[in-house]
Amino acid sequence: MTTDYRKTVTTYIAPQDEEKLIDRLYTRSIERKKAIIEESERRFYPVAEPTKISAEQLQKSIERQVYREMARRQARAQEADASLYGPNNGAAARSVSGKGRIAAQTLTNDEVADSVLRLYNQSLERRKANMSESENRYLFHPPESKKLPKGEIQEYINKMSQPRKREYTIDEINKIYGFM
Repeated sequence: MTTDYRKTVTTYIAPQDEEKLIDRLYTRSIERKKAIIEESERRFYPVAEPTKISAEQLQKSIERQVYREMARRQARAQEADASLYGPNNGAAARSVSGKGRIAAQTLTNDEVADSVLRLYNQSLERRKANMSESENRYLFHPPESKKLPKGEIQEYINKMSQPRKREYTIDEINKIYGFM
């Protein structure tokens, strides 16, 4: 008696039963695994309840932080102005006078010439430094070629032209391997 197994397997499982099996074996097992993971996360990584503050406290905190930051920035700006323009010529002095600019200083012809020359020389030095750095970085620098003197070359040629010794005595072999 021969049985065709393909027919028996397909005839035993109805489409509704197949859906129930899929639901039981796949969907429920995934849900169960998710529940286990969530439970273990709750147990090992508990989440604390957030602290609630009133709107009044929140507003006070925001104002305090903003005012502190603004004061810090203003102090930094005053320090920067003092370091650049001196203690009495910065933005604080401009805001007090209300003009919004510093009195211009006139330079003598010698000072202008010195300034132009200094700026020109600095730009040339910077350019030369950048060029030399670029050359070192991007140009190919081959190693120095080693040229042997003619005497050494002739010595190598003489050694290579002589036939090699193929037969060794026992004493020579012991000497080569360091037994003597």
